[in-house]
Parts: sequence; C-alpha cells; structure tokens
Amino acid sequence: MKIRMNAEQVSGLFEFAMLQDLDPAALEPQKVSRDSAELKLVDGKPVFRVRVTALDRESGREMDAVSLKVKNKPAAKIGRTFDLKLAGQVTVTPYVTSANRLGWSIVADALAEK
Repeated sequence: MKIRMNAEQVSGLFEFAMLQDLDPAALEPQKVSRDSAELKLVDGKPVFRVRVTALDRESGREMDAVSLKVKNKPAAKIGRTFDLKLAGQVTVTPYVTSANRLGWSIVADALAEK
C-alpha cells in the first residue's frame, strides 16, 4: 500500500541521517536489479538511491530497513547531516522484509537544499 504525503508530514515521522557527503555527480539511476541494464522507474521517472540511517521520531529508535530514493538529483553537494530534509511529494510504502520485519521504501521528489 503506497501512502502519499508531503515532505513536512514525513519529517514528523522519520529523521534521516547521512553519514557521508553526497555528491550528485556520483549518483547513478537505480536499476531494476543488479544484473539488469533496465532503469527502475517510479511514476515514469528514474530514481536515485540515497544512503541514510533513519530514526522513528516517536520512539527515537533506529529503523532497520529503510530505503530512500529521490526522483531529482540535488544541484550541489550536500554535506554529512543528521537531519536531512526531503522536498516535494513523498511516497511511503511499508513492506515485510525477508527477516519478517517492517521495512519502509520512501521515494521523494527531491532533497531539500540549504
């Protein structure tokens, strides 16, 4: 079940930390699988995976399985941050991992740039 939200609503639920700088020149569109050349499309657009750690704001606990992707690369480098903000519309999809835990797939229009 896909849940559509705006970036402000998502920031009330999740806190995202980037443990290393993000260089948009190094971002490659995500593929359907490791062995495929076919691009993964969301709403007809390729997506770019951003490596983050996520916390549940309500409990303060780190979440095990969170995948963050964006439809638009940032225009400039983003330094390591412990409160990365999203921008635009966001689609949040809960799923069950192979370890029978709750996982989250999050696709945002973009990252908020300061």
